[in-house]
Amino acid sequence: MALNIKNAETEKLARELARRRRQGITEVVTEALRRELERERRRPPAGAAEVRLRRIEAILGRHRARPQRDTRPPDEIIGYNESGVFD
Repeated sequence: MALNIKNAETEKLARELARRRRQGITEVVTEALRRELERERRRPPAGAAEVRLRRIEAILGRHRARPQRDTRPPDEIIGYNESGVFD
């Protein structure tokens, strides 16, 4: 199956890349397309970030709704005194 490129810039870029790599135009176009397609496949689908954010917010909401078991400040829980050493 033939691919007919009707864009002068695209053809010029393909020819330059082929010349620099000492490969055929078909090879460089195939490699470039293969690399770009792999990049696209690795990208998360559209809307994935929003879904992930909603899931994180739901987890945070459940965490915040839990009762606090120990209301002491962190330093007191760890055991630091006012001088910054353990008691």
